[in-house]
Amino acid sequence: NASGTCSAIVTYTAPAGTDNCPGATTTQTAGLGSGSSFPTGSTTETYKVTDASGNTATCSFTVTVTDTENPTITCPSNISSVATSATGATVSYSTPSGTDNCPTVTTTQTAGLASGSTFPIGTTTNSFTATDAAGNAASCSFNVTIEGVAPVINCPANISVNTDANICGAVVSYAATETTGIPVSTITYDLAPGSTFNTGTTTVTATATNAVGSDQCSFTVTVTDNTPPDAQCQNITIGIGANGSVSITSADVDYGSSDNCGIGSMSVSPNSFSCANTGANSVTLTITDVNNNTATCTATVTIEDSQPPVAACLNPTAQLDASGQASVSNADVFDAANSSDNCGAPYPVFVTPNTFDCSNLGANTVTLQIIDLAGNTALCNATVTVVDDTAPTVVCKNTTVTLNSQGQATLQPIEVFDSGSDNCGNVNLESVTPNSFDCSNTGNTTVTLTVNDG
Repeated sequence: NASGTCSAIVTYTAPAGTDNCPGATTTQTAGLGSGSSFPTGSTTETYKVTDASGNTATCSFTVTVTDTENPTITCPSNISSVATSATGATVSYSTPSGTDNCPTVTTTQTAGLASGSTFPIGTTTNSFTATDAAGNAASCSFNVTIEGVAPVINCPANISVNTDANICGAVVSYAATETTGIPVSTITYDLAPGSTFNTGTTTVTATATNAVGSDQCSFTVTVTDNTPPDAQCQNITIGIGANGSVSITSADVDYGSSDNCGIGSMSVSPNSFSCANTGANSVTLTITDVNNNTATCTATVTIEDSQPPVAACLNPTAQLDASGQASVSNADVFDAANSSDNCGAPYPVFVTPNTFDCSNLGANTVTLQIIDLAGNTALCNATVTVVDDTAPTVVCKNTTVTLNSQGQATLQPIEVFDSGSDNCGNVNLESVTPNSFDCSNTGNTTVTLTVNDG
C-alpha cells in the first residue's frame, strides 16, 4: 500500500488476445485497469478475447495489495496527583484512540487502570495498543503517579501531675494525634505512654511516620512531689549526765519515719536538757523530704537523774564524856565542801555507827550515806577517832609510915589510895610523890598520888 492510504497504484501489461483469423478484440470483463488504485486485499482481473467469428477465450489474474503500515496511537503525558485517601486518588484522562491508514482499527488497554478509576499511591503504568484489520499494531504508555501526604503530628499540651501513692514518680498516659498523613502514619514515642515518670520535668518526643515522610513534636511531663513524709516518733527515757546536762538527736526519737522520695533531713526541738527538765518533756520531730515537704510528730522525752552524787567524808575525833559515851552526827562526818552532785548539793542521810563507848577507843571506821534531790545515794567511809580526855577521880587517905632501923621508909601508892573512879571504869595507881622518907621527914609530909585510867 502507499503510505498513508489504504490502497496502492498498480500498473501491469494488459493481456492482448490472438486468433488464427484477423479481427480478434480483447476486453476487460472484471477488475481494475492498469494504473488504477487497488484496495487492500485481492482484486481479480479478467480479460476476454473475441474473434471475428464470435469465438471467445478468457484469462484472469489477481492483484493483491497488502497493508503493512502500522496504526498510530498517542498517549497523554504522565500524570501526577496527590492522594485523597489511603486508597489513593481518582484520576481521569483522555483515553487514547488509535488511527490507521485503513478504516478499521481497534484500541485496547493492555495495562493500568481506566480513566476515572481510583489509582493507588505510587506509580501506575497505563498501556494502550491500536491494531488494524491487517494485524498491524502500535502501542503507547504513560504513568499515573499518586503521591502520599506527609504526616503533621499534634502533641498534647504540657502535662503536670503529682506523685502517685507510695512512689517517687507517677504513671502518665497521653496520646499525640495525626490526621493529615496519607497513608495513615504510625506514631511512636521516645517514652511510651503509661511509663513511670520521675519527679521533675521530662521532655517527651512523639514521631509520626508514613511512607512519605515523618514529623515530630515535643511536650513536657512535670511530676511534683507534694506528698509529706510519714513522721513516726517514739518516747524515750534518758539519764542526765555528770555535768548536769544531756542532749538528744533526731535519731533518738525517730521510730522509722519514711517518705516516698526519701528523707532529706531530720531535726528535733528542744534537743538539750538540764536538771531543771527532769521528768517528762514534749519534743517535736520534724521530717523534711528531699523535695522540701515536711511533717512533724511529738514524743515524750523523760529526763532521769540516775547519776549518783560524789560523797566525801571528814575524819572527826569523838571525845568520850564523863559517862564513857560519845557520838558523831551526820554533819561531823559529811564533807560538804568536797561532796558534789550533777543536779545540786547532796545532803547526808545517816552515818553508822554513830555512837561509841570506852570499848571503841582509837580509830573506828564509819560509813556515811548521802542523797541527792533525785534520790540517788552514795557512800563514803570515814575514820572516827574515839578519845578519852576525861581524867579519873581519886580520893586520898592520910597514912603513917615508920622509919626502919636505918632511918628510912618507903611509901607505896596504895597506902594513900582511898578510892577512885573513871568514866571508862579502871583507875590505875601510877605513883606517889615523894615516896621515900628519912629522919629529916619526921612529922607530917604532904604527898601527891597520881592515878590514870589507861
